[in-house]
Amino acid sequence: MFSAHVQASSLRYGRDDPWNSVFVDSDLNVFKSCARLRNTSLISPIAQATCRNRWRWSVLRSCRTALVLIAMAFALTACGRIWNRPPPEGESVVLTRAELTTTWTDANGGSLTLKPDGTFTANNVCGDWMGASDWNWTEPRSGSGTWKDDTGKPGTAVRRSFDAKGPKGDEVGDVLSALRHGKTLMLWTRVGDEDNDDPHCILTRDL
Repeated sequence: MFSAHVQASSLRYGRDDPWNSVFVDSDLNVFKSCARLRNTSLISPIAQATCRNRWRWSVLRSCRTALVLIAMAFALTACGRIWNRPPPEGESVVLTRAELTTTWTDANGGSLTLKPDGTFTANNVCGDWMGASDWNWTEPRSGSGTWKDDTGKPGTAVRRSFDAKGPKGDEVGDVLSALRHGKTLMLWTRVGDEDNDDPHCILTRDL
């Protein structure tokens, strides 16, 4: 149909019609040519109508693309968060056992006391209590248990296990990673599903 419009324009206005030189170009060139020629008497009415139609189709394509992108964003949000909470500010650090054996506190007043003999006591302390039966409990917990430290290339990690078992008789515990930020030492872990963006469990002590 577009070719027929151009042929009709050529027959009526002659082959010198400026539209004939641009009808095979890209949409952008057509739009530029239309804007340049719209106030002149050289462009035919058929070409003017064709130009308007090309503008309309371009706008429709842009709107359709925007709607598709919005739908994809909603789909990604439904399946999981696009952004997850970053780790606490600080650098991984290697801590000696003597540096670990002290009382650590969280933002809500919970405490964890690591003892030199490898035991600990917890008082309403935060954590990510994942059991072997794939249950997860993110509420603060109190009790006693044992802990072990492991130092590797990234830094020190502390694994703690409560004496009391989980609802299915399995072990209750988590792993804390050591960080240092200024004069503050931290033991921290993510809490719950990363997609839920739950606040981290962060235990601190001063140097």
